[in-house]
Amino acid sequence: MLTLSNRSGRMLVFVLDHDSFCSATGRCECRVERLGRRRLRVARSLTVPAGAAIADLPEAVLSVPPVARALASGELTARRAAPAPLAVAESAPATEPQTTARKKRGRG
Repeated sequence: MLTLSNRSGRMLVFVLDHDSFCSATGRCECRVERLGRRRLRVARSLTVPAGAAIADLPEAVLSVPPVARALASGELTARRAAPAPLAVAESAPATEPQTTARKKRGRG
């Protein structure tokens, strides 16, 4: 996941267009609105207030050209979340398989 921070002195709004954002995520993230009988895809947008940071964004946001330009100009900074450490399960002490003694036939 990704955190974008707005370093500019103004609010930034980015349209997450279908061609770049949805293609990068591998699925359509657009909203579908009905206009009579027609259905219209409406791209999502991302608003980053001045001086604020937006967390838990998908990496696909970086593929949107206006976001890439804002990163290159320094208006935005991106920080990837550190991967969560894998929990190491405590291994059980090694024990030898228990065998049950067989009773021999005819003996008590």
